[in-house]
Amino acid sequence: MKTRFIAFWLLPVCSVIAQQPQQNPSNPPSTTAPAVTAPAQAYINRGFEKLRNRDVAGAIADYTEAIRLDPKSARAYDNRGVAKVHQGDLAGAVADYTEAIHLDPNRTATYCNRGVAKGRQGDSAGAIVDYTEAIRLDSNNYWAYRNRAIIKYRQGDLAGAIIDYTEVIRLQPNDSWAYLNRGTAKGRQGDLAEALTDLNEAIRLNPNDYKAYYNRSVTRDKLGDKSGAVQDRATAARVQEQVTFAEFCLKAKVWRELPVKPPLPEAVQRYRILAEEAYQHQDYQAAVAYYEKGLAVEPMWAQGHFNVASLFGDYLQNYNKAVSHMRRYLELRPDASNAAAGRQQMAIWQEKAKSGVPSGSPTGSPAEPSNVGGLNLK
Repeated sequence: MKTRFIAFWLLPVCSVIAQQPQQNPSNPPSTTAPAVTAPAQAYINRGFEKLRNRDVAGAIADYTEAIRLDPKSARAYDNRGVAKVHQGDLAGAVADYTEAIHLDPNRTATYCNRGVAKGRQGDSAGAIVDYTEAIRLDSNNYWAYRNRAIIKYRQGDLAGAIIDYTEVIRLQPNDSWAYLNRGTAKGRQGDLAEALTDLNEAIRLNPNDYKAYYNRSVTRDKLGDKSGAVQDRATAARVQEQVTFAEFCLKAKVWRELPVKPPLPEAVQRYRILAEEAYQHQDYQAAVAYYEKGLAVEPMWAQGHFNVASLFGDYLQNYNKAVSHMRRYLELRPDASNAAAGRQQMAIWQEKAKSGVPSGSPTGSPAEPSNVGGLNLK
């Protein structure tokens, strides 16, 4: 099987929501923009609080009132653009950012914010133009370099991406994400020795990043270090399970505390029927595939985790997968009538896994986040 590098990108909002007296140090108040009138500033402040509390519609209403009171407030347009991004109105956000730039051409954060919105619209060229302008105005703009690197990487401009990742590292020397992605880009360029150096540093900075271990395994394999590659793949699988299980436990706690559990989605019911039919025909691989599709739709499907754990452990001898799903079942149903038996069976599978069954490696590439990251309130 041909090995390949995993690329994992995080595209956070480069949003700076300005509120007096707070200012973003990398985006000082523009000397060309008129001061915001006091009545408009009151609505901007209240919109800031509403957006921070996830009241997007309320924030937009307040910013709109601020604009009515002070039509020349670039800050109000910029902040309303941020709120519209969270609402999914990308075209409206771009329009507001454009008006903010018209009112204050030196507003660095607005170029960066508009670049994010354009990128989500699929306008990569326009996004790069905006990030480049943000960098021209502020050569230390971390988010502009970071987001521009992401787009360059996706476009296949590996050399350009590496230059931008290097700037990110200059600004944030302990950014493991930047080392991971720069190392990945160097690996795809064929510069394996440099890639290995960056991936080593990414792991030193963040020992819990399974993507860095997996990419280093690919690099070591290409460099002929087969034993090191195997070790890294095993570590990647172990760390991935630890990270994803910790995230699952947080969600499972919320699910357990629900007074009424939501019904299974219709799609999950269909996958359950297909899985049971495949099981009846002794097509265990197909049954597992259907259960996993159902769990992708509803990760809190306790019975799905139990059933697929049994298939992996009893029929497919993939004991690590069996343990992984049984742990999730027990996290969701710790007091189930079969919980004690499940724990005993999990212990048996763990012993069998230790006796020589391969641990496996992460399956496929980590999915790129489907949304722009969280609020960056300043």
